[in-house]
Amino acid sequence: MTGVLAEAAGVLAASPTRLPRWRAENDLRRRCAKHGAIALTYDDGPGRRVTPRVLELLREYDAHATFYLLGSRALEAPDVVDHIAAGGHELGCHGFAHVNALTVSRSSAARDIEQGYEALSPWLPRDGAFRPPFGKIRPHTWRELRRRGAPVGWWTIDSRDSLFESLDVDAVVAETERAGGGVVLLHDFDRGAADAAREQYTLSLTEALLALARRRGWLTTTQSALP
Repeated sequence: MTGVLAEAAGVLAASPTRLPRWRAENDLRRRCAKHGAIALTYDDGPGRRVTPRVLELLREYDAHATFYLLGSRALEAPDVVDHIAAGGHELGCHGFAHVNALTVSRSSAARDIEQGYEALSPWLPRDGAFRPPFGKIRPHTWRELRRRGAPVGWWTIDSRDSLFESLDVDAVVAETERAGGGVVLLHDFDRGAADAAREQYTLSLTEALLALARRRGWLTTTQSALP
C-alpha cells in the first residue's frame, strides 16, 4: 500500500463515520429510496438574486433544503444567509474560495476550510457539514474534517446545472424518480448575464423536483435529517 493510500486508510479506520465516497453515496441512495426522500442541496451561494427565489419556491412547497455556502460569498451577503437560516434551512460549509484540494498545497486546502468555517461562524458550528468543492478530497482534508467532527455532504443526483453541461429538467426529474429519491446537487450563486438561462434552469428544476416529491408523497428534507 502506498504512503498516501495507507494514510487515507488510517484516517478512515480512525473515523468510521467518514465513509469512502462510493460507500457514502450508496448509503444515501439506499436511505432515500427506502423512505421516499429528496434532499435538495445548493452549492456556491449565497446569491443575492438566485437564493431568495429558491427560498420562495421552498416556502411555497413547505420544504426545507441544505445550503453549502462559500465563506467569501456569505461575507458579501450576510443578510441572505440570515434569510436562509430564518427559514429553517440547513447550512453547511463549502470552503471559503472554492479551492480544489487536488490542485493546491495541503496547507492551502486546509486554510480554505478553516477560513470558510470562520466566515460562516455566525451561522454554522465548527462541526457543521462540509461539501468539498468539485467533490475533491484528500487525506489531509479528511484529517481537517475529522479534527472538527464535521460530516461530508456527498450527493447522489447531479442536477447538471454546472457550466458546459446540458440543461434538461425532464431528464433529471426522471432520473430522480427512477432512483426513488436522492440527494440532489444544485447551485444557487448569481451568474453573469450570458448565463442567465442556467439560473432559470436551477429554479425550474427546483420546482419540478418539489412537485415530483409532492406527487409521489415523498419527504423533502435537509440532508442531515434524512431518515
